[in-house]
Amino acid sequence: MTQQSAMEYIARGQTPFFRLPVAPLSALPGGTRAVFLGVPYDGGTTYRPGARFAPFEVRRVSALVDGYHPAHRVAVFDRAPAVDGGNVVFPPFDAGAVREQISAAEAERIGIVNRVVAAGEFDAAVQDWAERLAAKSPLLMRLGKDAMYRQQDMGFADALEYLQAQLSLAFSTEDIQEGVKAFFEKREPNWTGR
Repeated sequence: MTQQSAMEYIARGQTPFFRLPVAPLSALPGGTRAVFLGVPYDGGTTYRPGARFAPFEVRRVSALVDGYHPAHRVAVFDRAPAVDGGNVVFPPFDAGAVREQISAAEAERIGIVNRVVAAGEFDAAVQDWAERLAAKSPLLMRLGKDAMYRQQDMGFADALEYLQAQLSLAFSTEDIQEGVKAFFEKREPNWTGR
């Protein structure tokens, strides 16, 4: 299941992810280790609509990507055979229809959600999650949250440079030193906010 050649891609006019073979989930070729699926949905976006067009655009641009990684000297799709499994099909602005496509248990199994609880246990689960977050260093949580929000609209290279600088800043705090020390001493950390 290697990539089709660039000439074959041009001749056929198909636009699969990374020029990979196309196969429905119900009939995957033997040996398939990865399936790329498009999710054309943007009903949950606020200031960045247009995600419903993302699968098309990612497929279009990924056709230019070669499956050989020169730094690691590996043909990625020979090592991990993959196919384009198409798109998840549902109305693009109907959140209810999206939720019906994947059960809560399946969403938890594949890592879309952290945890699934019964409706009666929801408040306790939220309280538990909030307490665990509140036990973290407020300084490091703020630095991390600010960094994630600020890099959202940056280009990839700029975002990496910015995040590297923010990580260096985080590593210079007393709180990170206290966190590491507490971990090795198997005790709760005492955050100072410095």
